[in-house]
Amino acid sequence: DFDGTLDYVDRCRLEKATLTLQSSVCYLHPTEHRFYHYFHEMPKELRPYLCLDNEKLVENFDVHNCHYTMLAAILDSSIPEKEYKDYYFKTSTGIFYEDIARFAGWNSREDAKNACVKYLNLENKKISRSRKCLDKGGYPTYIYEAYVDKYFETFFPNVRNFIYSNKDTIRQSINEAETKLIVNCVIRELYEKYGIEALSLHDGIFMKESDAKWLKDNDISTEKMFFDYLNIYNFV
Repeated sequence: DFDGTLDYVDRCRLEKATLTLQSSVCYLHPTEHRFYHYFHEMPKELRPYLCLDNEKLVENFDVHNCHYTMLAAILDSSIPEKEYKDYYFKTSTGIFYEDIARFAGWNSREDAKNACVKYLNLENKKISRSRKCLDKGGYPTYIYEAYVDKYFETFFPNVRNFIYSNKDTIRQSINEAETKLIVNCVIRELYEKYGIEALSLHDGIFMKESDAKWLKDNDISTEKMFFDYLNIYNFV
């Protein structure tokens, strides 16, 4: 049920921002299952100039290796406990792409990131434009995805089986988890519990600079909020 969330995000009053946006459309994409609003359509170069109530917006939290962290939220009981804990540790601490890069002998985290996005069939136009780092060696891109597959086969075979068994729906399930955890859980709690208006940028959370400082001063972590919800995701 996203109705309440849609109403809340639309109340975030971006129309009062220093940069006025013409559209106030919020929607859940019917096939991607990803949440969109006008913030997502804004050119990245303009974000530093966006304000809410005449105050600068800052990114307070961003999910590390997002799609694979969200994957941890939808894994089922077929994953042995030790394997799940190892996978959860590497994704939640943000070392997942670096670990794959080391395994494959690549120099760049971006090589691993782009190959991982392709591996889950999550490729989009933005990723396509950034794949030069994969092609500079002259190898077909599937070679890089094969390294990712070998990494899963070596360290996380049951997670690999889960990906293959759910290949037709895994993209939508991951995006749905992202939307529910970021928007329906964390952003809703920030507003209802602390009165803080925050905006999602898929796996990132933006808010006024003063609100981010208040959270830090009071030792309130949106990252902890997110992972607390991720751990009980199937019950949300």
